[in-house]
Amino acid sequence: MTLSTMRKIHQSGMVEFFDSFVAILTSSLSLFFLINHIQLNSAVGITASVLFLLVFFISILIEYRFSIRLIKYSPAILLFFIAIHLVTSTSHYGPLNALDVLVLVAAVVVPFFFQMTLKADRIASHQKLFWTSYSLYFLLFTSFLLYIFTVFELLYWITVVAIVSLYSLMAVSLKKIQSFKSPAKLKSPFIVYMSAPPSSGYQLKMWLTYLQQLSPVFYVIVREKHLFLEVSKYFMESRVIYVTSLDQLNNLISQDVKAVFYVNNACRNADMVRHRGAKHILLLHGDSEKEASYNPISAMYDYLYVAGQVALERYKVHGVDIPEKKFVKIGRPQLIDLKAVDSKPSSKKILKTVLYAPSWEGISQVANHSSLAQAEKLIQLLLNFGFRVIFRPHPLSVKQKKVQSIVQSIQSSLTIETKNRFIFSNPVAVPSFSVYEDMNQSDLLVSDNSSVLNDYLTTMKPFIVIDVQDNFVDSRVENHISSAAYIIGKDLAGLTKVLISIVEHDPLKKQRKATKKFYIDQCINSDGELKFLSEAKRVIKGDITI
Repeated sequence: MTLSTMRKIHQSGMVEFFDSFVAILTSSLSLFFLINHIQLNSAVGITASVLFLLVFFISILIEYRFSIRLIKYSPAILLFFIAIHLVTSTSHYGPLNALDVLVLVAAVVVPFFFQMTLKADRIASHQKLFWTSYSLYFLLFTSFLLYIFTVFELLYWITVVAIVSLYSLMAVSLKKIQSFKSPAKLKSPFIVYMSAPPSSGYQLKMWLTYLQQLSPVFYVIVREKHLFLEVSKYFMESRVIYVTSLDQLNNLISQDVKAVFYVNNACRNADMVRHRGAKHILLLHGDSEKEASYNPISAMYDYLYVAGQVALERYKVHGVDIPEKKFVKIGRPQLIDLKAVDSKPSSKKILKTVLYAPSWEGISQVANHSSLAQAEKLIQLLLNFGFRVIFRPHPLSVKQKKVQSIVQSIQSSLTIETKNRFIFSNPVAVPSFSVYEDMNQSDLLVSDNSSVLNDYLTTMKPFIVIDVQDNFVDSRVENHISSAAYIIGKDLAGLTKVLISIVEHDPLKKQRKATKKFYIDQCINSDGELKFLSEAKRVIKGDITI
């Protein structure tokens, strides 16, 4: 089993059950070996076998049904069976020898200590040691299989030595991991606080470069175990702390923490915002016309770092009253590497590549602005028009069977002529290849009510919006992004006409330039420093107050 497979299993909802199942199974194999030493036709042997099976299946049932962690009792269960064997040491197979005892002791100790490594709330961050421990455990599992079924003396000895060596390495790893426990109080000028569903690490990743420029070492507090495992992949020196309770959170925060950054508007953010000793700064992970970009809950933060003036107008027209002094316009530092095309009306460019990047479906039908349901039809139309198509679904959508089905259906229908013109850009399988690189490769964007539209404005390239809910146009906001977009309905009617218009003369070229100024401020100060860094430093130093 590879590390990537184990990581996927860890990120699934079955992680607690899986951890316990493997540890119980390992101990069970040891018990199987032990029972072989007991004369099975004796009353003690039959009783031990029945009891073992009952304990095993009941443990699994309780783990799965009630999420009660029983694996910590498996060493005691195994010791009980060892005691039975010692009492019946005159069995047919004879008493256990020293090697047998050594193997069984390893079977008792290793699962117990391995479970300790899974208590993520006691580990700050050390990804390599964490997965090393996991790998050693599976190697131990394999060793037991060899030990039980081997008939060769050499393999017997190799197995015993391997088990002892693995246990020793495990002990060393555990000792190192325990040295990375989170401190009693966080002594850091700022921290990042995050709560999110699985596969949400991208929300932090887009800010990581700039946070590390602010300070190379800082703490990230996460509220979910899957998030701890995902975010830990992005850090070496910085620390990730999994917090499970309000008491633990209260004990971590010290007066040294001057600022707390938030990359989303999760409900659990309120647990942190109530600590008024620090300034709380909402970053979000994109700027769009969706509800997340004018959520009334945003008023609870001290500062809202936004891309441009449109953010202030967006809250205002939706009736969300937030004092203007709370808004800090920092542009979008993530867009520095985006390449802009010549915006002069006379310039012409042959359109070859279309990026199709639909939004996430949201948590409810009201919040669902995604055009993913039209993906297959749209991509086929674009291919038929002669375009090279890059399909990049949202990171939270990519694991759905719907996306996999769309990709498989398109790939199966590709002809010799079109097979080299369809690219599936998977944000999960290829995390190092960003959406901004896809934007640079493209000549035209097709999306829906998504933050990629606002970012794409920087390129000055044309974009088409699939208005899924028929509410994308907003005349209340001057230079609204809809005024710079080619808009079609979810039935995709008029797509061909729009494509011809863009290819021939692109009539919205001038409007994109005006909209861009309204949506995205310059992200660099006159002195060459990122606005994000200069504004964040002012907050940390206490130079500004509300």
